[in-house]
This record gives sequence, structure tokens and C-alpha cells, in this order.
Amino acid sequence: MAPVAALGATTPVSYAQGQFLSGTVAGMDLASIVELASAEARNDGTQTLQTSKDPFDAQVLRAVTVSPPQRAQFDLGNFLDAGVVHQYAEAEKNGAAMGSSGAVGDDGAIGVGKVGTGSAGDLTLDLNKLLDTKFAAILTNLKLALKAVSAQAVGKSSVASGNYTLAGATLTFTSPAVGGLTGKVDGALSDLDAQLVGLGGPNGSLGVALKRVLDPVLGVTGSSANVSASVTTDAHSAVQSLLTGDYGNGAVHVNLQTGEVSVDLATLLGGDLNKLPVNTELLSADVIDKALKGVTDTVSTLSDQIIDKVRLSLVNAQVSVHADLDLLTAQAPTTTSACHDIQVPVYGLLGALTGYTTQSVCTLVAAAVPALRSTVKVAIEGTVDQIVHGTTAKADAAISLLGGAVTPVLNVNGIVAGLGTSLTDGLFGSTGALSRVTGSLTSRLVAPAVTGLLGSDGVGSVLTDILSIRVNLQELSPASLWGMGTGQIFTQTAVRVTALKAPGSSSLATVNVAAASVGPNVTKVNTTSTPAGCTTNCDLTTNADPCVLNCTNGVPLSAGAMAARLAMTGVGIATLIAILLALLAAGAYLAREGYRRTHSGSVTPEE
Repeated sequence: MAPVAALGATTPVSYAQGQFLSGTVAGMDLASIVELASAEARNDGTQTLQTSKDPFDAQVLRAVTVSPPQRAQFDLGNFLDAGVVHQYAEAEKNGAAMGSSGAVGDDGAIGVGKVGTGSAGDLTLDLNKLLDTKFAAILTNLKLALKAVSAQAVGKSSVASGNYTLAGATLTFTSPAVGGLTGKVDGALSDLDAQLVGLGGPNGSLGVALKRVLDPVLGVTGSSANVSASVTTDAHSAVQSLLTGDYGNGAVHVNLQTGEVSVDLATLLGGDLNKLPVNTELLSADVIDKALKGVTDTVSTLSDQIIDKVRLSLVNAQVSVHADLDLLTAQAPTTTSACHDIQVPVYGLLGALTGYTTQSVCTLVAAAVPALRSTVKVAIEGTVDQIVHGTTAKADAAISLLGGAVTPVLNVNGIVAGLGTSLTDGLFGSTGALSRVTGSLTSRLVAPAVTGLLGSDGVGSVLTDILSIRVNLQELSPASLWGMGTGQIFTQTAVRVTALKAPGSSSLATVNVAAASVGPNVTKVNTTSTPAGCTTNCDLTTNADPCVLNCTNGVPLSAGAMAARLAMTGVGIATLIAILLALLAAGAYLAREGYRRTHSGSVTPEE
């Protein structure tokens, strides 16, 4: 870079640059790509207004191939997807200068939305290309989409100021911890199906409740009635409407089938990204806590809604209980005496027949007695709600024992009451079907979301350790680093994204999006967004500014120092993890109720 000519102490020189993309990706310096060159304007103090605009061609990204260590090659365009981009620089002979890039017009004025043709200043960074494969079980498809981003730097002799715009910033990723909703819910409801079969089966509690009433009555017959019972409902269909679509609360949206999470950082930060303090970290612990807690609250609320649907389906479940008996009881036969007269001969003294006499002869004869019939017919039908409250759609009971010889007492209301007690305990008791569904949903759906997002090895920990997104950076650097003699250059950068392979490792990508620089005479920077207690710049004449995270006497921090700063943002998450995991340790029911207390309102699918 050729230096600006020094014409004398009183001759003001000026320099301006607008550069939409700079930094490094997988070891490649983006400045080495000629087609990504910045717009530069120089004035030695004697020239008319010098301008440069729009040398940037986003299409060239598709032709640049990088090869990260131990990774497959990929086109730079697959990592950086830029739309319409403008760059502008102008330098006047009185020392004034202006640089701008991104969503800017032909004159360098910045704006939000469409500038010229197309949506200017949009950029998507596919950070998933840089993630280590060891993170694949935690999160994938990590992307950052920036909308209408631009930056402008203005220098008037020794005073510089900067401005930026950022219409939107959306972070998306996919987490297995919150995906596969249908399978998780079906698994919980399959347990319910098995319990309903057991409740009405041959040895289920409904049959036992009915036999408890009938058996004492049927004791005289020496037999029991044939009992059948069933509880029929389709809980799977009842919850289907909850298993489709995206869920969200405005700032955070999650597709619980695919596990895709979308975080609108602008909404999460109050709706405006254009008035943030200098060097604001978008992925601070507070921001990540809000985003991920929004997801876990969504999952917890959905679990509550599923349980409510299941409860309603059980209340309206159809119950059918029948008992049948048709028994013949044989009786011991009776005997009677059957008599008839016979003629008996009479003989004289000499053995001569003298005549006959009549004699009556009797014998015992068995007499059959008809068997005694015993019959029972019981039919109880209705919904669970009806039976529990003592009303049924049908309650019939007919009984006859030993052909009427025994007059039984059969209380139909007592039968219904016994069935109601069994249904209440079996479906809604502390160990009943609904409680088990609650526990199953907690273990299959809620707990994985909590640990997968907020656990020590979860999404929150990974994001705070490997990713930094900072907005509104204002920095001073020596003019000598820019190919000039003495003085300083002021740079306004709209967004800087830093991605690490792992904590403490070297940076895989540091991308500056929409930067503008002016100089080399800057000694003061005007700003209205400096955090309280902080100075604005890395002032090279004094100590380094502690508020500028990547600057130490004009030299970027080492990767280790950057990793340390990133890791520090995770402190708040550790506390949240402890609280949430403590809830889980208290048991499935307490976990669900704990979540219910931490948020209000319902979560509904978005069309």
C-alpha cells in the first residue's frame, strides 16, 4: 500500500476506506482475495475530491476454495453468502474523509433495507462449516444471518466519528436435544396404551372391582361370573394438533420435529440493534440464557399441554364393563315307595292247593328333581367422567339364583361407585396412568432439552466457548500499519464474528462485516454510545482500552486470550444449569411443576 505523500506540516492529508468483508477464514486472509478489495480514496492535500465506490463483487466468493486443516475443501461462498453490497470512500483536500460499506448508496450514505437494487448489506455465515465434528451430537447447522448491515466512518481533520446499521441478526442451529418430538411423545403414550389394556384386562382393576361385589353374592352357586372390561380412548390423535409447526415466543422459535432453533437477536435485545454500546457482545451469557431458556420453557409448556390433552382424552374415554353367568345347579334325586298286590297260593294239610290270597308288595323308586338355574347379567357403560361422578349412560343388572330359591341383593350404584374408585386411582392417582405419562414426558422430552441446551456440555456452553458476535466496534490503529507515516486510523466496524474450533484453540474465522475507516490525522473519536466508565478506543499513546476486547496496543489478542474472554460469558449459565438440574433431581412431577411456575401463558404453533 503506497503511503500518502506528506507535503508539509500544514498540508492536510486524508484517507478513507470502505470494506464489506475482511478478516480470516480457515487461515485464509480475506484481504488476499483481489476481488474482495476495498474502496479506497487518498488525497495528498492538493487534489480535488477523490472517490472510489463499489469494487466489491459478492459472486467471486463462489470461486474461492479454502482447505481447513483436516477438513474437506469448501467454497468460500458456501460459508459467506452475500447479497448486493456497496463500498464507498472519499477523501477531500482539507483533511476530511468518509468511508462506508454494506447497505449504502452511491454517495456513501448508509440506510436500512433496499439501497439501489436488491436488498443491500445482507450476509449469511454458515458457521457449521467450521464446527469441529465433536460438536455434531450437540448442535449442527449453525448459521448467522445479518440483514441490511452497514458502517460509516467520517473524519474531519483530527476528529472522527462512526455509525452503523443492522436491521436484523438471526442465529439458527439444530439440536438433537429438542428434535424428534413425535417419537418422544409416541413413546410416552405407548406406555399409556399398555396401562389402559391392563386396567380393563381379565385381571384389571375394573374387573376386580366388579367381582368384589358379585363374588359374595354368587357364593351359594359355587361359581363366579365371566367379567370383561375395557377403557377406550385415542390419546395419540388427541395430541396430534400439538405436534406440528414451529413454536415460539417472538424472539425464539423452535421446530420440535427437526430440532431447528431460530434466535432473533434483535427481538431478544429489545427490538433495536442500531443503538448498542460500543463493542457490544450479542452472545453474552444473559442473551444466551434468555434464548435457551425460551426453548426449554417452550418444551415444558408443550409437555403441559400434551398432558392436558391426555387428561381430557382420559376423562372422555369410553368404559364398558360386563358380567355374565348362566349356570345350572343339579339337585339330589328323591325316592318314593311303589306298592302292588300279588296273588299268593294257599295249601292244605296234605299239600294240596286250596286257593289264593292277595298280598301287597312295596319297593323304593328314585324320582329325578329339575336342576336350579342361576343367571347374572351386568352391563355398565359410559365415559370415565360419568362413572367417576356416579352417572352412566347405561347401568343394568339382573340376577336370579338357584331358580329363585335365593333372593340376592345387588346394588348397581355400589358397582358404579366401585368402578369409579378404580378409575380414579388407575388413571389419575399418584401412580396412575396420567402420572406415568407425565414422568415419561419429563424423561423423554423435558430433561433432554434442559441438559442438551443448558448442561455443562450443552448448546449454551458450546456457543459461549466457540462463538463471539460483537456489534459497533470502534478502534484506532497506527497509520503505519496502513502504509502511512505517522498518525492514526479510525475504523468503525458494524459486526465482527469470531469462531473458535475449541476453547483455547486458534481462531477458525474472524470476519469483519461492514467496516469503514478514515485517517490518518485522528486524535479524537466522538461517540454517544460508550459504556459508562469506559473509553472508546485502543489509544496507542496511553494504556490499552479494556473495553475493546480484541485490541492491545493495536495488536489483536491471542487466540487463547480470545477464548478466555469467550468462556467468561458462560458463568451465568452454570448457575442456571444448577437450578434446572436440581429440579430434575427432585423427580419428574416436580420438574414439570417447576417449569410451570417459571413461565406463564401458552405456546401455540405458528402457521
